[in-house]
Amino acid sequence: SDWSSDVCSSDLCYHYGRLLREKDNPVAAMQVFIDATHSRTRDYHILGRVYSNIGDLCHLAGDFPLSYDMFSRSADCFLRNGDTIAYYFLLNDMAFELAEQGKKDSCFSIIQDIEIHNAQNKSLLTYCCISKTEALLKTSQYDSAIECALLSKQYMEDIPTVDLQLAQAYFSTGKKDSSVYYANKVVKESNKLFEINNALYILTNNDRTKDIESIRQTAADRADTQKLLEIRQGQMSQAVQLLEQDLQ
Repeated sequence: SDWSSDVCSSDLCYHYGRLLREKDNPVAAMQVFIDATHSRTRDYHILGRVYSNIGDLCHLAGDFPLSYDMFSRSADCFLRNGDTIAYYFLLNDMAFELAEQGKKDSCFSIIQDIEIHNAQNKSLLTYCCISKTEALLKTSQYDSAIECALLSKQYMEDIPTVDLQLAQAYFSTGKKDSSVYYANKVVKESNKLFEINNALYILTNNDRTKDIESIRQTAADRADTQKLLEIRQGQMSQAVQLLEQDLQ
């Protein structure tokens, strides 16, 4: 009975943590996810999802090395569970964290391994392209980043993250019209504050085709999202502090 109740508790912790995330309470969600990692369950599928969510929270807090570690734990859980597709998706998450740190070679090494074993999985290959593009952006290889991002769009059309990458790459290469086009798409279609904020930054600094009132409104929108981001960033930082205390 102890064993079965322990398995239930880890499962319930995962689902409750997800609910708390959806209700925009990352600190409470992190505590619940941490509790799940201390259960004695051998349900590695649930543990893999728990560690993946912890990694997401670390990523949103900007702690990419810690996020990489959590995604690595998640990948190990899925491998133990025999879920190879989830395993390779988590490997790609690890690659993205390396990309965020500008570690292009390490990022590409992981992606090459994924591509060798998943040549027919278009969804996974799309996310590999996103990780590649991020690594290229972080290492200022903008023309290559554009090529890679456009390859992502061949697999899957409407991903705001890819549109933002294109907006940033075109912005950095001085291709104003293309940059503005993709930045506007992000503002309209993304539900992620940091993506919208980055797109608004490009529009306020790059779109001289708008009238002055429209530019002022865009700047005001950016100020509003920046305030929300600062609040969210504080919450994420508190959540990561909980994790760091637990790891110690």
